[in-house]
Amino acid sequence: MTWATFQDLLEQLQTHLEQQDTTMQLPFSTNTCLALTLVKPAMPASLWYISHLFGVGKVTTRKAFLEVYSALQDVLDSLAVVVGFHALGFPQCIRALDWTHIPVT
Repeated sequence: MTWATFQDLLEQLQTHLEQQDTTMQLPFSTNTCLALTLVKPAMPASLWYISHLFGVGKVTTRKAFLEVYSALQDVLDSLAVVVGFHALGFPQCIRALDWTHIPVT
């Protein structure tokens, strides 16, 4: 994966992966979170090995996987809906509510 592709993916997932600063612990970097998640499908390695590569715990690594996979699913589902409406001839439509038609005045 190129750096430009990584940055583009990070930009699309940024709003889903941002965490709030607290006084107890610094939030996990979104760059690191996405990077360690992308390493897992790229090489057949254990969760322990990937967590060791990035210097974080196994629980933190697993949590990062789940957050990134959930964010990817949300973003890709949204893109599929947009592409589907565009193919039907509705380029400005991005969502449908409960499969109903709502007139906009």
